[in-house]
Amino acid sequence: MGKTIELGLIGHPVSHSKSPEIFDLFFQKFQYTGLYRLIDLKTLTTLNELLTNFPNLSGFNVTIPHKTKIVPLLDSIDASALNIGAVNTVKITYLNGTPQFTGYNTDYYGFKNTLDLLPHEFNSAYILGTGGASKAVFSALSEHEIEIKFVSRNTKNNNTISYENFNKIKWNGNPLIVNTTPVGMSPNVFEMPSIDLQKIPTNSLIIDLIYNPETTKLMSEANRLNIFAINGMNMLKVQAEKAWEIFTK
Repeated sequence: MGKTIELGLIGHPVSHSKSPEIFDLFFQKFQYTGLYRLIDLKTLTTLNELLTNFPNLSGFNVTIPHKTKIVPLLDSIDASALNIGAVNTVKITYLNGTPQFTGYNTDYYGFKNTLDLLPHEFNSAYILGTGGASKAVFSALSEHEIEIKFVSRNTKNNNTISYENFNKIKWNGNPLIVNTTPVGMSPNVFEMPSIDLQKIPTNSLIIDLIYNPETTKLMSEANRLNIFAINGMNMLKVQAEKAWEIFTK
């Protein structure tokens, strides 16, 4: 008889998530009887409260808007996740009957793997958004010797520019643009970040971390202008594989 495991995803919103489908495949492949819950949490105060409602959880993934907010609530955190400053995977173990929450970041591996799918090199990178996912993207891109800028409505950070200034850039070379915001995610499929794709070079590369819908408005507009664009499905699958290893090792 196979092992049993109960996992989940916390965040808001979570109804769009494809994670249950991916983890169902893991349950089958590795002969686990399992359940993967979608747990919609607008606010996150304590993790013990989560176990009160779902006492059989062995671990959970974390999505918008809790990837950074969860960090101070953890009992321990993996060194690379601490360096990144965001957590998207939490394993639950017990010490003398007391739950221990350990945080990891598997988004980093998912995004790094996705970079291998790009058809050519890039000489600069612009990360749309400054949330938890953007931190893993920044960490992976920091391994390349390129200029990296965040693009956000909030430009308090020296390394962050506004969308207005992004649209005024005098381009040189072939930039990578990564959308880490939820703009364009189902059900708001007719929205896209406030960037003017007609002003960027046609040899630009776009990665939209959204995977539902499969082709976002940002991607379809890029395709119309013959700009290469891919979604976040590969990143989702690879980060989930890493998370599964953490949950079951």
